[in-house]
Amino acid sequence: MNTVFIDAYPRNQQDYPSLMPLPSERSSFQQLCDYSGLRVQDFHRDFTRLYLMPTSTPDEFTPAQGRPMALNLLPLLQGRRVVLLGRLVAEAFDIKSPGYEYFQWFDHPEWVQSSGIFSVIPHPLAPYYKHAETSVIELQNFMGQVMAYDRIDEETNV
Repeated sequence: MNTVFIDAYPRNQQDYPSLMPLPSERSSFQQLCDYSGLRVQDFHRDFTRLYLMPTSTPDEFTPAQGRPMALNLLPLLQGRRVVLLGRLVAEAFDIKSPGYEYFQWFDHPEWVQSSGIFSVIPHPLAPYYKHAETSVIELQNFMGQVMAYDRIDEETNV
């Protein structure tokens, strides 16, 4: 099964209402593609992306807002690799820092029997990637790893 990327909410109208729209310049997924060197079309073909909120929120997103959807997504995530975009999305899944390191795979600390394997990456729109070339290289290496895992799954019909 392909990897699932989860963000808090669509950043603009081009991200909503469709589940898989082509992102715009301000889209988290477009920025992820830009940093990692992926073509947008390949990202859409190879990965699933989901949101915890149907629309952007007037105030800052909080983990409590996303928690109900995170719980609802658990059956869909079973047996899959799940990439959470940013610390707040991770907290909505009850994954708290410092319980993880960015770009590392781990079982959910509480939901091991009912979920997939998780990784948290810095949010693509956060300044994390703008200040250090090594962080972009980390993301590129991570995305290469994700694509390799998905190819193996495809070849073995997982």
